[in-house]
Amino acid sequence: MLGFIQQNWVTIVTLLVLAAVIVTAIIKIVKDKKSGIGPCGKKCLQCSHSCGMYPQK
Repeated sequence: MLGFIQQNWVTIVTLLVLAAVIVTAIIKIVKDKKSGIGPCGKKCLQCSHSCGMYPQK
């Protein structure tokens, strides 16, 4: 087992960093959604649909 880690430590560290970035992004998306911030970065309740995310009716 120790030999495997020694031979592949760069790959293991890279995967851990990538996993941390993905988890951080998911946490931010969930927090933004709970606080009412849309994908355009503005509060959806105050949105005039000027961001083009939703068609005007």
